[in-house]
Amino acid sequence: MSADFIGKIEKYTEKNRMLQKGDAVVVGVSGGADSMALLTALHVLSSKYDLKLKVAHVNHGLRPEAVSEADYVRSVCERLGIPFFLNNADVKGYAESSGKGTEEAGRELRYKFFEELAGDSAKIAVAHNMNDLSETMLFHLCRGSGPRGLSSIPPVRGNLIRPLLCVKRSEIEEFLSERGIKYCTDASNFSGEYTRNRIRNNVLPVLEKEVSGDATVHMAESAALLRKITDFADSCAAEAFKRVAVNVGPETVSFSAELMLKEHEYIRSLLVKEAVDRLAPGNRDITSGHIESALELLYMPVGKRVDLPYSIEVRRGYSELSFSVNNGDKEKADPEREVVYFIDREGETVIPGAGRFVCRVVPAASLGDIIRKEYTKCLDCDKINNPLVARTRRTGDRICINSEGGSKKLKDFLIDIKVDRDDRDSMILLAEGSDIVWIPGYRLSEAYKVTDKTVNVLIIDFYKEEIC
Repeated sequence: MSADFIGKIEKYTEKNRMLQKGDAVVVGVSGGADSMALLTALHVLSSKYDLKLKVAHVNHGLRPEAVSEADYVRSVCERLGIPFFLNNADVKGYAESSGKGTEEAGRELRYKFFEELAGDSAKIAVAHNMNDLSETMLFHLCRGSGPRGLSSIPPVRGNLIRPLLCVKRSEIEEFLSERGIKYCTDASNFSGEYTRNRIRNNVLPVLEKEVSGDATVHMAESAALLRKITDFADSCAAEAFKRVAVNVGPETVSFSAELMLKEHEYIRSLLVKEAVDRLAPGNRDITSGHIESALELLYMPVGKRVDLPYSIEVRRGYSELSFSVNNGDKEKADPEREVVYFIDREGETVIPGAGRFVCRVVPAASLGDIIRKEYTKCLDCDKINNPLVARTRRTGDRICINSEGGSKKLKDFLIDIKVDRDDRDSMILLAEGSDIVWIPGYRLSEAYKVTDKTVNVLIIDFYKEEIC
């Protein structure tokens, strides 16, 4: 087993061109089973490849036993004659200051330390194994990832290598047992608090027992195939980008709409993702829904727009689909264009070019069932303390969206319900100060809704002006 284990890892590193003779390698070693197996395997291979190893260990400062784990890894390195580097990281403090989760914060600090030790020339070896790959694949599948996410953990990314992706966790434990190598066990790995632990401890064992004993291996094989497919698709998209891009700059990427429509629909989605990646590097909030909304503009009239996260605006031009970063506050309303009309609570108020509001006040006891129509609403009249006005939007407008009083910026609400920017600027709103009472055709503020304590009800009808 011991020789087979090392041989399998060596073959895998050669297949994926992970190691070259004379490489300097920073090995991330926590002291757990996986990292101890990685350290042992690379130490065995170091004589053949003339590897210059050094070990990086991070004490995250989250568990009392972390100090003894660091001491153990240090002692192993001293016995093997490998330089040992320790980083005592304040993960909790960094998580609080950055607003990140503890797990994400720990990962960032860990890799930052690895990269500092590696510099510009060394490689970084980490101990993800085949089970980790399968767990990640399942995690991404359940979260709705595309082909790239389902390809899971790559064996090589830049100077980062993962030599153990070819072996299962059971093989690692058997290898360590045969060699008599001790390892540390992190009790948090068995906690049901983390989603990945639930997949590791509950889901994957059931799949291996009830579906296929080789489920982990088959998922790893599928992930490898998906990586090849996505790599091929990416290369096709790169060629397509050269064909269809007509303007590429730091704040703008434009495609020929005609040429883009000739590409395969999946390539079109990759082109959108590439445009977003160029304008907002490192983005994490772009979903398939965002991509689809951008692509729908290809079939829409000139001037139609959608807003994406990271202040990215997508616009349908006469011959182009353009992506641009909105650095200026284009969402501010123009005071000179603002429309304001005071609403008569007992009668009709006409807004030229838009329509008319017709209001009447009735006792709640005489109302009967609440009227629920798109352009007719019932309001609690006694909750209105200031004059109601019909107007266009203003910077700072908000609308109450739940019974607990939670509110949302009007701009964000209109983006969420996919109202085009040109329509946002011209739409007529019913407002009390900066509080939006009603967006005709869309939503009534929760703050003004009729309840069982309402005494007087204001019934408002809005009649849109017909365009001949």
